[in-house]
Amino acid sequence: HHHKPQHRELEIFVNGKVKTAKEDGVTNPMSVDAIARLVGLTAETAVVRRRKGEDGPVGEPLSGEVHVECGEHFVVTRKTVEGGRA
Repeated sequence: HHHKPQHRELEIFVNGKVKTAKEDGVTNPMSVDAIARLVGLTAETAVVRRRKGEDGPVGEPLSGEVHVECGEHFVVTRKTVEGGRA
């Protein structure tokens, strides 16, 4: 018979995709750079925001270390480079 573990493995959603502690190295806290790297970007090239639920409003850009809770949603978008030629 199956025992439900007391606390689930830490997992978050980044751009709608689940990322877990075991597979992806999700930790708490986590740097914005580490969150961006989960989708192949870095803090240099991306903006990381927290989202309320799956379709909720997206917050201000995060920086530094971020407190991560199980099941939280983050949105990582590529920074548009200002200036320069297209």
